[in-house]
Amino acid sequence: MAKKTQRELIQEIHQGMFGIPDTADTGLVGQVKKMNGRVSRNSRLIFFIIGVISASGISFGVVNLVGG
Repeated sequence: MAKKTQRELIQEIHQGMFGIPDTADTGLVGQVKKMNGRVSRNSRLIFFIIGVISASGISFGVVNLVGG
């Protein structure tokens, strides 16, 4: 294996972190961003489900309290 220069090593590290421009390769940073988007979407969905369950529980309690 040929010895690489410092510039070549830095270029490889940069490509691994940020990907290659104008390609589908987004590197490590792109993967983290994509994963963060999924986590954010899932968190919103969980909060929505908790809200629906809470609202239905509260409305059921009010109906029982009123005597319906």
